[in-house]
Amino acid sequence: MQDHLKDLYNPPFFERFSEVLKKAHPSFDHSRFCKLIFDQEWETRAFKQRIGHISLCLHETLGMNYMDGISLLKSIARQCRGLEYLFFPDYVEVYGLEDWERSMAALEQFTAFSSSEFAVRRFILHSPEHYAVSNDGLGSSSQPPCSKAG
Repeated sequence: MQDHLKDLYNPPFFERFSEVLKKAHPSFDHSRFCKLIFDQEWETRAFKQRIGHISLCLHETLGMNYMDGISLLKSIARQCRGLEYLFFPDYVEVYGLEDWERSMAALEQFTAFSSSEFAVRRFILHSPEHYAVSNDGLGSSSQPPCSKAG
């Protein structure tokens, strides 16, 4: 068992992940990916910092736009289950804020296999108009949900 959550991210984990990814994207460069991940600051990063770093390294290694990157991650999501894959929703959070519909669909899919809680928060802050709910739960309202009418 790992002493710290951040230690879930280790060379054997990335080897397994890369095997899954290479089946869907044969040109994926596992060596480059790992070289980017295990940089000079790797050991000092906390769990959430590692998640963010992994999604940045993944995006750089994939070398594709957000739409193609998210399609690829969605295609392998069923094989990537558990806490270790929190970098999938992080990828959406970092690169997909301006593509709300595609990003929400991806987060919905990723939530079935991991959690998208952290990523959703940033979307709520970035685009609150998508989350406005009236007092009756049926639409937007000019009154705050806890205000007294009249």
